[in-house]
Amino acid sequence: DAGDHPVDVIDASLGALTRLRVLNVERTRVSAVPPEVFKGCVSLVTMSLHGCPVDADAIEETDGFAEYAARVRDKHGKKIHGGAMVGSRGLDDGVDRATGGRNIAPHR
Repeated sequence: DAGDHPVDVIDASLGALTRLRVLNVERTRVSAVPPEVFKGCVSLVTMSLHGCPVDADAIEETDGFAEYAARVRDKHGKKIHGGAMVGSRGLDDGVDRATGGRNIAPHR
């Protein structure tokens, strides 16, 4: 948990942490997630980048993101399908987005 600490980058070496399940870097200066984290952290199912200067579209285009998103769907699929994790602002995927009042469900 690096939230609220002066962190600028997520080190690519974190990708070696195959048992890492949660990565919280809320309210830091992190602006990207290295592909090594999405691909190497094979147990990662929760990531929070709220309050960080990240571009959500760029995060989704990062190599390995699709594998991370599939793990999230596998873990939370029933909850997502039943609407349990979808609030009035849409699915919280750990990234701040300008939704314009629309519900979002970015985990395709």
